[in-house]
Amino acid sequence: MRRLSTREQEILAVTYFAADLPVSEVAQIVGCREHTVRHSLQQLHSDGLIKLRPYCNPYALGYKEYVAWLTLSSADRSQRRTLRAVLCESSRTTYVTDVEGQYQIFVMFLAKDIDEIESFFDSVSASASGVSFTKTIGQVSQLMLFTPKRFMRKGLDIGTLSYSPVKESHVLDDLDRKLLVAFASAASASSAELARSVGLPVSTVSYRIKSLMAKGVILAVGYSSVRFDDGIVPFGLLINITASSAQMRGKLRQFCKAHPRTSALLDVVGPWEHQVEVELHDVREITEIVQEFYDSFPSYIKNIQTIPIGSTHKLTPYPLSV
Repeated sequence: MRRLSTREQEILAVTYFAADLPVSEVAQIVGCREHTVRHSLQQLHSDGLIKLRPYCNPYALGYKEYVAWLTLSSADRSQRRTLRAVLCESSRTTYVTDVEGQYQIFVMFLAKDIDEIESFFDSVSASASGVSFTKTIGQVSQLMLFTPKRFMRKGLDIGTLSYSPVKESHVLDDLDRKLLVAFASAASASSAELARSVGLPVSTVSYRIKSLMAKGVILAVGYSSVRFDDGIVPFGLLINITASSAQMRGKLRQFCKAHPRTSALLDVVGPWEHQVEVELHDVREITEIVQEFYDSFPSYIKNIQTIPIGSTHKLTPYPLSV
């Protein structure tokens, strides 16, 4: 597994949430030739390091997104593998990763109401027969993703992407669903390859993507990193607050956007109010980073729980097949 070059990191930073940006603009921002941009993206794709990914707002499709931290009753690793496999196979899950400490698995999933949440976990328990676990659940009220800051050089704007509940949801037709399912499963590097994978003309795919973006279903299309050797150690910070405040939530968002280690921020309605994901070069950095949050928000943050994050086993933008 190779490391990314500095130039590849810069190109990926610019296109992380903007794969549709003209090559000429990417080259101008990065300060290189257009040929270099094209070659770098093609090479990253052929090496299996990136894939084309749509970022969807589940609320625009009538769903709510939830987080669940699962604690297994047994330390048996085979039970963790069994439960993890069931979660990855579910059409409702968007993100499944190992964690350590009090919890063993973190999962994000979609549902429309409490009944669907119950049926989801009923089906998980039935499929993972013999695996006993408890769950801590929260609803995501807003999510913010940041361009990996380790890719950024001074002078490049930090790209962000966020979604939250909307007033109007949309019903997709069969072609839109087919396109989003292909997006979620195929490692396509271009609209042409995506069009071939779904058996549609490029013009149709382009039109459909633009239409879904206009409706707010697709928020952006980017070149997402899949795997490479970058020496990053991810941690989750579960933040409890003293009292709810729209002003302080806004300040926390700005703080996370500017902080060089944060990669995501979730506002949660549940057992804690915020989840922050940080990317470290050394596990010993976590103490200093937690203290920075306490020092920056002394009257807002009540306590912070740190969770080591392990391997990611599922990350897909549109898991639902119906």
